[in-house]
Amino acid sequence: MFRIVMSMSRVHRFLRPVSVLAVLALASAVFAEAGPVAGPPAGPPPLPEANPAPKPLPAPATVSNHAYEYAVGARYGYPIGNDFAFWEVFGAWSPEGWYWDLSESWRFRVGITTGIGALRDDSNDLAFFFHAGPIIELVHRRTGIRIVGRSEPAYMSRHNLGGQDLGEDFEFVSSIGIFWTPPTTHWTTGVAIQHISNGGISNINPGTEHLVFSLAYAF
Repeated sequence: MFRIVMSMSRVHRFLRPVSVLAVLALASAVFAEAGPVAGPPAGPPPLPEANPAPKPLPAPATVSNHAYEYAVGARYGYPIGNDFAFWEVFGAWSPEGWYWDLSESWRFRVGITTGIGALRDDSNDLAFFFHAGPIIELVHRRTGIRIVGRSEPAYMSRHNLGGQDLGEDFEFVSSIGIFWTPPTTHWTTGVAIQHISNGGISNINPGTEHLVFSLAYAF
């Protein structure tokens, strides 16, 4: 019995350091798997910006018709104090950059216009004409309303029409009117007062006036 106890005591003394080493090895393995313990943050969290820069406001809406460079359309002239109605097709060109901004709302623009048409009297007698010349516009950019004036030299196929002498084949066509291009369309409508005469080149210069209605497409 005494020998058995002595043997167990020797085994126990042998196993004690082995157990300690095993516990240390197990602890090392656990800590290695868990990783290092996170410490406190390096510094305080960033504070929100005290006065953030304001976002830019959208630009005020404007009508894009002031940027249209070309237009094509048709006109009808109702005679005022004469017997000559007229029809014509016309075109207009306002080159890019040919304008001056007078304010945030108003723009002054210049361009070139041309047309071909015919005068007709009550007896259906016809005289064809061609004209070309400058055009000026005062454009309200927010509404699309335009005040338009023009004065152009014109050449007529004949100056005797329906028994009335207009004096010369060479005439001048002048008008002033108001036009509107709605904000979301390319269509332009308008009305103008128009005068045709030879400007006193001939001693015979009766002249004709018309109330002119126009419809055009701008692009």
